[in-house]
Amino acid sequence: MKERNSDTEIKKLHLDFENLDKLNYLTKRLQSVIMAAENEIEFFANISNLFMDECGYKFANIKIIGEESKKEGKESAKIENFQLKKNFESNFSVPILYGSSRMGTLNLYSDRKNAFKKDERNILEKLAGDIAYGFYILRLKKERDKALKSHEEALLNTIKAFVTTMRKRDPYTAGHQQRVTELALAIGDKMGLDKNCIEGLRIGAMIHDIGKINIPGEILNRPGKITRHEFEIIKPHSQLGHEIIEGLNFPWPVGKMILQHHERIDGTGYPKGLKGDEIITEAKIIAVADVVEAISSHRPYRVALGIQAALTEIKNRKGSSFDSQIVDICVELFEKQEFHWENSHSFLENITA
Repeated sequence: MKERNSDTEIKKLHLDFENLDKLNYLTKRLQSVIMAAENEIEFFANISNLFMDECGYKFANIKIIGEESKKEGKESAKIENFQLKKNFESNFSVPILYGSSRMGTLNLYSDRKNAFKKDERNILEKLAGDIAYGFYILRLKKERDKALKSHEEALLNTIKAFVTTMRKRDPYTAGHQQRVTELALAIGDKMGLDKNCIEGLRIGAMIHDIGKINIPGEILNRPGKITRHEFEIIKPHSQLGHEIIEGLNFPWPVGKMILQHHERIDGTGYPKGLKGDEIITEAKIIAVADVVEAISSHRPYRVALGIQAALTEIKNRKGSSFDSQIVDICVELFEKQEFHWENSHSFLENITA
């Protein structure tokens, strides 16, 4: 009798270890599914495939609760029809709970009778907790992305308003900002900046001179060389621009781009005389693009000097005023004819691209 009980305990222990191994394996596989999923549809499909491929169930699906379930109505009908056609021998439904909230149900189907024994059900109930966690993370991500998109749209609308106002008041500066933006993006792309950084650079470059909106138009558009007194009036525009957008919560360092685009790596720039790494990369890019555009284009106080004069200027100041890598890339863009302004799109189109 004792031997029989001992054999039973050993078998039970063996089953427990098998179940534990299975649970650990499926938990790891579920974690990889959670990490890889980009959206709920992909998440549900991958989980269903996991249970069919790894556990041998003939069919698996997740029915969710809430607004999303309305979108899944047609799919649920298909599943019910599929179930009837296949005539499954057994099925098991596991609630997907996160805390006290029921998020949905995991439905599993088998062509074997009594396929879902107690040990199997225990494993599935534990795995349902992991599914609930993954589902919760995806919903948080979805809400975050929705909020970020709404915030970004509001910021872009604000930028459009700035650009439109600048274009009406000072067409030259608006055009200058457009061209600087195009060149800055070409430089940033060739440098290998990531997509998010490029987007921030685009926003910063397109309003880098927004502070000039506070400078009298007769100074900005007056023919003839700017006097020292007039320059002292224009000089604070980077600081003023920074103050104008200070209350806007950009996900990029747009304020620093505006504030620092007249800084120079040797400390001779303004408004703070920053040096080297004290200046952010985006501001260094805008600084080079700003000078190249200004020299090569027509200015109210002089005719255009041309692109060769502009490239000579930044090459002469390479490593002193301007970052060497950025200068080299800018020069290469023009010398290899990889960039030109002739085919540029309209400024406002670029904002929403």
